[in-house]
Amino acid sequence: MTSKNSLPRWYPDHPPLYDIEKTYLENATHGPFFSGEIPERIFPPKEKWIDFLGFKIASPLGVPAGPLLTANWIKLAAALGFDVVTYKTIRSQKHPAHPLPNMIYVNTHGDVNAQLADRADHPPKNIEELAVTNSFGMPSMSPEFLMEDIARANSFLKPGQVMIVSVVGTPRPNESFQDDFVEAALLAKDAGAKIIEANFSCPNVAKKRGASTCPLKRFSKSVALS
Repeated sequence: MTSKNSLPRWYPDHPPLYDIEKTYLENATHGPFFSGEIPERIFPPKEKWIDFLGFKIASPLGVPAGPLLTANWIKLAAALGFDVVTYKTIRSQKHPAHPLPNMIYVNTHGDVNAQLADRADHPPKNIEELAVTNSFGMPSMSPEFLMEDIARANSFLKPGQVMIVSVVGTPRPNESFQDDFVEAALLAKDAGAKIIEANFSCPNVAKKRGASTCPLKRFSKSVALS
């Protein structure tokens, strides 16, 4: 989709952690694609740590659900100084990602809200025109993988850091959507989640409509487990 000759001046020296020319599984398996240096972290004194849902954190800096695909992604985010990291939304059963292209640059000329996204073949020349859209389908690894990987992700955290595990229910014929939500949450709990976030914003990927029309609207709820 891009080449060195087509990259604009504003494009970062280090490429993004997620390679949109690779499949979601390739990114999850081989990413994050990071080549920079990890800066030295100096934690504040414990008396200055902040209470977050019953956990003491060194800072309120965090990463929401989505970008941190596996334990390796959690490891990098924690090392870079994010103290509230969210493991990407999981399902109760394995679920594939949408095929490529699942993330594209969008041409911002014209009213993009009134029509289908007009795909741009290259990043825009000016960063002010940068816009992307994506549709990954909320993929999820198998329960067996998640049981091991969530525990592994927790092992990378230092004192003063905590991980949230985001969960979602999956609508299936003749099955309860609510019960599946609970099953996904129990999977996260059994895997070692200390905080669970219920993703109420995206259980709409089975239909051809946007998040704004989802009956559950754009909300999430996090709860700490005792």
